[in-house]
Amino acid sequence: MDSVTQQPEGIAFSPAILLKLCTIHEHRGAEQLACARNPEALDAYREATMFQSALAATRMEGMTIGDTRLRCLAREEAEPQSPAERFAMGYLYVWGLIEQRYASIRLSPGTIQQLHRDMLWYEKAEDAGEWKDETETPAAIRDLCREYQAAKRSKDGIPMQSIFVFYRAFTAIAPFERYNTSCANLLLLLLLCQEGYTVGLHVSLDAALEGNKRKLGNAAKKSKEHAGDETYAVRMLETLLACYETQTEYLQRMGQRVSNEARIRAYFDQIEEPVTKRAIMDANPSMSQKTVERILQKMQDEGAIRKIGAARATRYKRR
Repeated sequence: MDSVTQQPEGIAFSPAILLKLCTIHEHRGAEQLACARNPEALDAYREATMFQSALAATRMEGMTIGDTRLRCLAREEAEPQSPAERFAMGYLYVWGLIEQRYASIRLSPGTIQQLHRDMLWYEKAEDAGEWKDETETPAAIRDLCREYQAAKRSKDGIPMQSIFVFYRAFTAIAPFERYNTSCANLLLLLLLCQEGYTVGLHVSLDAALEGNKRKLGNAAKKSKEHAGDETYAVRMLETLLACYETQTEYLQRMGQRVSNEARIRAYFDQIEEPVTKRAIMDANPSMSQKTVERILQKMQDEGAIRKIGAARATRYKRR
């Protein structure tokens, strides 16, 4: 296993890598400044990001569920029936837990097992939170957590480097019988948030990782075969940087002011399927029906969304 306290195989930080890190830090600084001026500047994106993340995670696990159905389940209007629905609901729960409590969650083998157990809560599965191999896995995860904590305490360590090494090593160990990718992505969100990189709460990391799945897989293989190759670090940084660039676009579009219209536009930015007016109102409970209808009409007039169906079957979809 790679030690996070040393220069790990495949995670090289050349001047080009450091430049990407500096760019990410600039975006993070802009985010912090915007939120200092307006603490609610990015809140409009959190719920949509949570659902988009659960949908992407479900797809990466080889299953599918519709956005409308997932929101229906989240509102407790129905009970999850299929494996995909049960998984997505568990993922939503853990994502929300990290969003609310990331500062107080300490990384440890027990924490990882609990997060996996919570993710599988709706399945009532016997393997929830259980290591796939009681002989080697517990020690491997324990060592990985210890090395990560040691790297955090080191004055010479680069937080992003330690996070990437942990993420890559965790996926290589694959400590559970299933859902290792989803667990790794949730841990990535947790560790990034703890280091101040909270972009994953406003732009879906899962969707970004899904989009770069093939490139990241090839990069990991290449870095493993060639010591010192920086391809994996480049791909991970590109993925995170793309999320920050999207977030910066959100901030620029909103002009540091969260209006009702900006919230509705933010909602549609991360919704792929047609949605009902009821679903839109549920996602924006502070708005009146009249306000929502006015904004929807304006967005239709300018071509940002289109109306599908009629009467109770009416849906709205981003163009």
